[in-house]
Amino acid sequence: MSKPLNSDTQQREDSATAKTARKPYKRPELERYGDVTQITRGQQSNMAGDAGGAATKMGCWIAEALYGVDAPRTVLVRAWLNDRYEAHVAWARFIMPLYRRYGVRIARRVRASVLLAGILRPIFDFAVSCAHRMYAAQIVGALRSSMRPSA
Repeated sequence: MSKPLNSDTQQREDSATAKTARKPYKRPELERYGDVTQITRGQQSNMAGDAGGAATKMGCWIAEALYGVDAPRTVLVRAWLNDRYEAHVAWARFIMPLYRRYGVRIARRVRASVLLAGILRPIFDFAVSCAHRMYAAQIVGALRSSMRPSA
């Protein structure tokens, strides 16, 4: 009877040695690099209408009213609209001056009116989907070019 006890004890010792041979567990840690807006645009959003530093960069006040100040969709639409404006896209060159002039006032009304928010949300949802497509294409293109074998 002592033999099975010894083999059972031997298995426990082997198991204990196997556990100690493993690398110790380290809890995952969340690293914070800063606010997404700061990282992507180098500015803080504002409802006052101040550009926050750069002459062409600005807050997306209506998107803030629809989605929230720090919402990823707000940051995405803001970046996309500013990029389209800086790329001299015709519609953005027309829309952005109007947005700068009336955006803050419209955003205030959007916050107060469910009807106005319901009218503008599909337009901004469309802008979010356009931004997703544009940036996804850029990322895929960059990944493809980085994966090409060098000559």
